[in-house]
Parts: sequence; C-alpha cells; structure tokens
Amino acid sequence: MRSVRCIKLAGSGFLGQNAVLIYGFDDPRRPLVWLIDAFELIARQYIGLGLRISAPIDQLVHPVFASGAVFPWEIISA
Repeated sequence: MRSVRCIKLAGSGFLGQNAVLIYGFDDPRRPLVWLIDAFELIARQYIGLGLRISAPIDQLVHPVFASGAVFPWEIISA
C-alpha cells in the first residue's frame, strides 16, 4: 500500500522536489533496517529513489521503543 502512494506521488506533477519519509522504532526482535531494506527493494521496482539518509531518534520515554530512526528519500523519477 505504501509503495502505491510513492507511485502516485512520483506521478503527481507537483512542482519542486518530492520525498518519502519513514520513521520507525527499534525492536530487538524486528530490526528497523529490515523494514527499510524491504521498502527500498519494492519501491525501486516502481520509482527512482535518491540515496538513503537516516537520523537516529534516541532517549525516548517509551519502556520498549526507546530509540528509532527517521529515513527520508528524494523521489527521482516515476
């Protein structure tokens, strides 16, 4: 479903640059990087993505999900 939104955004005709942003939280049983790798694998079949950039989120107050990251990509082409 999310990849469909990327395709719609890439073909929207909006002026300027378009981007996708995903944020998530670390879970020892399900590393966030697995989700990000899967997203890139699927999305790159349909659109051009820029380089992966990430910014850590840490020192959160949740007892389990106390850290995570933000991942933005520029949409290069449809």
